[in-house]
Amino acid sequence: MNESLKVLIEIQELDTEIQKAKIRRNTLPKEIESLESQITRIKSEKEKIISDLKKEEVKLLELEVDLREIQERIRNYQEKSRQVKNNEEYRAMLSQIEHADTEKRKKEEEIFLQMEMIEKMKEEKPKRIKELEERISELEANLNILREELQSLQESLELREKKKTVLVEKLPEREKQMYEKLQSRVGPYVICKVIKTQLPKGECEYVCTGCYSVLPLSFVQELKLKQDYSKCPNCGRIVYYYEEM
Repeated sequence: MNESLKVLIEIQELDTEIQKAKIRRNTLPKEIESLESQITRIKSEKEKIISDLKKEEVKLLELEVDLREIQERIRNYQEKSRQVKNNEEYRAMLSQIEHADTEKRKKEEEIFLQMEMIEKMKEEKPKRIKELEERISELEANLNILREELQSLQESLELREKKKTVLVEKLPEREKQMYEKLQSRVGPYVICKVIKTQLPKGECEYVCTGCYSVLPLSFVQELKLKQDYSKCPNCGRIVYYYEEM
């Protein structure tokens, strides 16, 4: 096989690897950002569970303070009721005591419901926190994998780019320009095999793997004979004969 062709094939293989690596490298930041967002959201959810419980505990303390104030008010009313001088004042004081007593019962009910809710939150908290922490650990592990992959991709890209530069320098100027022009026109797949395909009744034909057009037999025979490359008469890509073992 022509030495320049060997180098061209190597360059194309590198270009294919480089292109795949670049595509993957370009998608990784979004995946990393998505994982980071999920971790932030779950951490916030965990903090909210803790803070919500604290808020409800503070609310319970406030309700208990309110209850003590109502109880103190009732005691004051009861004390005053013993000091009134007529029935009208006594009835007014009893009305205030009854009203305060109704307030007291409502407040006690609120406290009871608040205590039940806090107890339920305390029961659920360890399990939910554990679930969230496990999810955070899982996401952080995946995040580290992606970060390492991104670092590895960057390093491998640099190595491949350097290797490609060395190979390109080995090419004669004619082949170098031809490869670069074709690449700008048809994309990364510039060097193509000519392969044999079987037809019914034992017949066969030869096709370019770039455009899959059928090639003239004389063109293929010349490629075989010279063990060199040429240009596909249909798509203009560089073609060489390839015989599967």
